[in-house]
Amino acid sequence: MRVVLDTNVFVAALLVPTGVAGLVLGAWSEHRFTLLYSTELILELREVMARPRLRARVKRHRVGALVRRIKAHGERIHSNRNAVQSADPKDDFLFAIVQSGAADYLVSRDIKGVLEMALLESRTVTPEQLLAILLRSVRRSDSN
Repeated sequence: MRVVLDTNVFVAALLVPTGVAGLVLGAWSEHRFTLLYSTELILELREVMARPRLRARVKRHRVGALVRRIKAHGERIHSNRNAVQSADPKDDFLFAIVQSGAADYLVSRDIKGVLEMALLESRTVTPEQLLAILLRSVRRSDSN
């Protein structure tokens, strides 16, 4: 399963490692799916986590460790941001990763923005929905 995580999922996991977004990252660490990323996603993650209100809540070394994990264990996708145009141009890079990386799922907590868009061939789901999908796949493989 090939998955793109919106920056907001990484941020949520850094803020609450035991929350749903943290469980999604845990599933990735257990090789339950292939994480697709781009340089632009890494840059956005670093930029967002450098904002004063987030920088005060999450130690810089934790952000660096997550970025190193993504780069070491994710699949980097070279995408053309201009190939995809969404309702919110700030999200174009996510859809470009989805399209270029042939992602099965785009995972986001952005209900008003990303999740309202039925774009490309992948399914856009919340972190909770992805966990349910992963659980179903485990149950199916256990029953075989």
